Amino acid sequence: MTDGSTVHGYSAGTCPQCGGVLKNAAENLTKIQKDLRDHCLTQAWLVENVTSGELEAAYLEFNGHTEESFVDEYLSWGYTNDDVRRAKIRALVEKAYDIDVTVFTSGDYRSSRLLLAGNGPDIWLDTRTCEVQGQWGAERWTVDVSAEATDAISAEVQSIWETSHP
Repeated sequence: MTDGSTVHGYSAGTCPQCGGVLKNAAENLTKIQKDLRDHCLTQAWLVENVTSGELEAAYLEFNGHTEESFVDEYLSWGYTNDDVRRAKIRALVEKAYDIDVTVFTSGDYRSSRLLLAGNGPDIWLDTRTCEVQGQWGAERWTVDVSAEATDAISAEVQSIWETSHP
């Protein structure tokens, strides 16, 4: 695929929804390519918003919460906004269909890949490459996400990994 096209009316390069860089922008995408692109952009948007602490209420409602009830519940227990942010990151990690952890030969945590969507397109978040990577049949699509976002998620996975592998 080549750069230089427009996506959702925007020039290829940066997604206005999530700020991710569109690596595979192309003109004349097939329906599967468009659907895969949209799935990747949605997951990248979700990753960026969860880690920034600004999660849209619709997503929380989908997972049985409202933004207000989620935040109020944690704040009422004496937690800080940073604690709420970490709880949202933890929820994203726990909702992953699968997590592949990469370790150094010493056994120390290095990075992880989280399967965010499956049974259609497979959408992975790779914390080492800072990418949301999608595959649907032979089609592939990637969207960059910020290192800040992937570092926060990776730190949560590392915490879980180190607790279960002392």
